[in-house]
Amino acid sequence: MKPNYFSETKGYERKATSLRRSLFLRFTLLVTVAVVLFALGYAQFGFRPVVARIAESHFNAAVEKVNSSLDQLFGPVETWIGVARQWVVSMPFNEANPEEFNRLFSPVLRQTAHMTSIVAGSSDGRGWLLLQKSDGVWMNRFTNIPERGNLQRFIDWADDGSRKERLERLDYDPRERPWYKGAIKALALGETLFWTDPYIFFTTGDPGITASTAIAMPEVGVVLALGIDIKLVDISRMTEKITVGSRGYVSVMTADGRLLGLPRQLTASNEGYIREMSLKPMAALDNPVMNDGATLWQREGRPNGGVLSYAVKGEIWLASFREFRLGEQAFWVSVFAPESDFVPAWQPMAKALLGIFAAALILSFLLALRYTRRFSEPLEMLARSSARIAQLDFHDGQPVRTDIAEIRQLASAQTKMRHMLSEYRRTVDSQAKDLKQQIAALRGAEARLEHLSQHDPLTGLPNRMLLNDRLSTSVPRAERRGTQLAVLFLDLDRFKEVNDSQGHPVGDQLLCVVATRLAMGLRKSDTLARLGGDEFVLLAEDIGGASDAENLARKLLKEIAAPFEVENRVFHLTGSVGISMFPADGNEPVALIRNADSAMYQAKAQGRNTFRFYSEEMTLRAVARLQMEESLHRAIERKEFELHYQPQVNMRDGQLIGAEALVRWRHPEKGLVAPYEFIPLAEETGLIGQIGEWVLEESCRQWAAWAQQGYVLPRISVNWSVKQLQYGNLLEVVTGILEKTGVPSNVLELEVTESFFLESPEALNMLLSVGKTGVSFALDDFGTGYSSLGYLKTLPLARLKIDRGFTWDIGKNADGEAVARAIIGLAGALGRDVLAEGVETPAQVDFLLAHGCEHAQGFHFSKPLPAAAFIEWCSARGI
Repeated sequence: MKPNYFSETKGYERKATSLRRSLFLRFTLLVTVAVVLFALGYAQFGFRPVVARIAESHFNAAVEKVNSSLDQLFGPVETWIGVARQWVVSMPFNEANPEEFNRLFSPVLRQTAHMTSIVAGSSDGRGWLLLQKSDGVWMNRFTNIPERGNLQRFIDWADDGSRKERLERLDYDPRERPWYKGAIKALALGETLFWTDPYIFFTTGDPGITASTAIAMPEVGVVLALGIDIKLVDISRMTEKITVGSRGYVSVMTADGRLLGLPRQLTASNEGYIREMSLKPMAALDNPVMNDGATLWQREGRPNGGVLSYAVKGEIWLASFREFRLGEQAFWVSVFAPESDFVPAWQPMAKALLGIFAAALILSFLLALRYTRRFSEPLEMLARSSARIAQLDFHDGQPVRTDIAEIRQLASAQTKMRHMLSEYRRTVDSQAKDLKQQIAALRGAEARLEHLSQHDPLTGLPNRMLLNDRLSTSVPRAERRGTQLAVLFLDLDRFKEVNDSQGHPVGDQLLCVVATRLAMGLRKSDTLARLGGDEFVLLAEDIGGASDAENLARKLLKEIAAPFEVENRVFHLTGSVGISMFPADGNEPVALIRNADSAMYQAKAQGRNTFRFYSEEMTLRAVARLQMEESLHRAIERKEFELHYQPQVNMRDGQLIGAEALVRWRHPEKGLVAPYEFIPLAEETGLIGQIGEWVLEESCRQWAAWAQQGYVLPRISVNWSVKQLQYGNLLEVVTGILEKTGVPSNVLELEVTESFFLESPEALNMLLSVGKTGVSFALDDFGTGYSSLGYLKTLPLARLKIDRGFTWDIGKNADGEAVARAIIGLAGALGRDVLAEGVETPAQVDFLLAHGCEHAQGFHFSKPLPAAAFIEWCSARGI
C-alpha cells in the first residue's frame, strides 16, 4: 500500500494558482510604481548642471594653488640667474681655487632645497659643478677637456673643510648638455635666460629642469654658460598635498604628455616611485581616470579650461586642463574628480518627493509581504527540508500545506527522493569508510614527499626549489603592488675550517643552530632558505627600500656574531651578506639570487663580516676579470710581457746610480697595459709567482747584456710582491737567477713594501737569509703603511723610498712636506739611504736637496723606458 503524502492537506480544496502567474502579477505592480516615481523625481530635479558649476569652482581653486606653487618653484631661479651673471662677470671661475666657486654658490643651494646643483661650462671645453650629495657631502666636478680629455676631477668636501680628490674617466662634455646649447642659442637671440625641457640629470640621474644663461667674455676669448638644476620631485610633493573634493587629485604634465607632478593617490610619499615615474607618459600610471580624461581632452582639441565629463567603470568623472607657461614651453595642470563629490544638498521640494516615494515603497512592501507569505512559507519549508537532506538527514519533516500546484508537486517529489536516498546512504557509507582511509594514507604520503622535496633535510628550512617558487610568486605580486622586495644571500665566513677541525657532524649541528637563530624574529611573510653548505638566502617582501634591506643585513650579521654553543664547545662565526633588490636589480628569481650572490662575494673581497648591495658594475667587473684572467694566462704562454727601466739619479751631480725594472704587458688588442691593471689579479690568481720570477730573471739578463756592451749599471732594482712569499723559495729563486745570469749579488736590489712584514711572519727570516748573499733591499712606498721602528732597525734595508704621494705634496701641502722631511731625517738617523719617487718639478728637486735627500727617480729625469731607449738616454747624457 502506497503512503498518502498529502493526508494532512484536507480542507484545501480551492483551485490551485500558477506560481509563475502569482509572482508576475504581484511584483510587476511594485516594480512599475517604484520606477515611475524615481523617473519623475530624477527628471524634475536634475542636478548635473549644478554639479558642473560647483566642480569648475573647485577646479579653479586647485589650479590657482598649483600655479602659485610653480611660480614659487621657478621664480627664485630667475632671480638667482641674474645675480649669478653679475658674479661671473666680476669674478671668473678658476679650477685652481674651487673654494671661491663653492663660496659663491653653496649658499644658493642651501637656501632653496629644490635647487640641487650649479653647473657651468665654457666654449673651450671646461666645466664646473657644485652638488650636495644625499649624505650631506658637497662635491665638485671639474672638466678640462683641452688638458685632461675625459678625465674628470672630483672633490668631496667634509664638514670640517677637508677634501678628498680623485680623477675618474667620464664621457662628459658640458658643451653637449642641453642647458649649455640652449643658453648659447638664447644669447644669439639677445636673451639672458633659457629653460630646458625636462630631462634626466647627468650626475644624479634625477628628473629635472635647468635654467641657464650664457655670458660672452671677450677678454678671455670664451663664452661661459651657467645653469641651476631644479629637481622635479618637488612638483609631485606639491601636487600630492592638493585635494579636490574627497577623492579628486591634481597632476602636472608636459605638452607631449609626460608626467611632471604625480597625483596624491599614486605617490604614497615614495620618492623612489616618483623618480621612476617622472617624465614617463601618463599612460604608464595605468590609471583609467587620467588616461580616459586625457584622451577626451585630446579629442576635444586640448581646450584650456572648462570641465569635461566622462564615465569610468560606470562612474561619472570630471576633468579640466589648464596651461602654465615657463619660458617658451607649456606645462598642463590637470584636475580629476568624481561627479559625486560635488552633488549639492537636496532642495525642500526634493525632500517632499522623497517622502512620497518612501511612503509608496513602504505601502508596496506591505502589500507584497501579505500576498507573498501565502507561497513563501511552503517554499521555505521545502528549502529547510532540502538542507537536511543535503546533510544526510532523511527523517520525515513537517508536512507542507499549500494551494499552489507546482509546490505540491515539488513536495511529493522531495518525499520520494528522501526515501530513495536513505536506501543509497547505507550502501555508500560502508564504501566511503574504506575510501577515506585510503585517501588519508595517500594524502599523508603526498604531504611528506612534498615537504621533503621543498625543504632542506638538515635544517628543515625551505630549499632552493621552494625559494624559487616563492620568488616566482613574490616578484609579480610586488610588481602589481608597486612595492619592493630584497634577496639577502648569506655565506658563513671560513666555515670550512669548522668542518675540517671539528668534523662534519659538529658542523651540521652548528648549521642547525645557526638556522634556528636566523629564523627567529623574522616576519611571517619572510622566507629563510638554505641552498646548501653554509649558504642561506632570505627573501624579504614588501620592504620600504634599501634602508630596510640594510637593517635586515645588519640584523643577520649581529645574530651570526653572537657565540654558538655545540657539544660544550663555543664557536664564534662571522658572515658576508650580498643584497639584490626588486625591481632595481632584476625581474627574474634566478637573476635576483645570482646578483645577491655576486654582491656577497664582493662583501667577502672587502674584508668579510659585512654586507654589500649589488650593482651592475659587479657583473661587468666579473666579466672583465674573467677576460683579463684568460688573457693573463695566454700572456705568460705567448711572452707578451716586457720590461721598462726608469733611471735613478744623484740630483746633485746628475750621475746615474741605478734603474728600477718595471713590468709592462703588451696586449695584442689593448696595447701597453700598466701594472696596476693586472698585478693585483696576478696576485689573486697565483700567477704572480711566474711573472715575478720572469721579471727578476729578465732584469738580470738585461743587466748582463748591458755590461757586455760597456754599460755597467751600479744597481738594478726589482719589485717583489708579498704574495710571492707564499711559495717559500725566495732564497732559491734569487740565488739561482744570479748564478744563471752571472750578475753580482751586490748589483741586485729587491724592493718590498711595508705589508711584506705584516702579512708574513716568515718575511724577516727570508730577507735576512737573502741579505747574506749580498743582495740589498729597499722599502718601497715608505710612509703609506704601518712600519714598526723596531723592524727598521733590524731589517737588512739599504734604502727607504719616499712614496710619490708625499713627493707630489711638496710645494702644495704642508703636511705632505712634513712627512717627507720626517722620512729623510729618519733614514739619516738609522744610517739608511733615501730615494724619492715621482719627482717631476725643479721645485721638488730643490726641496729634497735642501733637506738632505740626494737620490731620486721620476718624470723630471725620465719616464720608464724600454731597454734600447734607456741606453740611448744614457748615451745622450754621456753616461
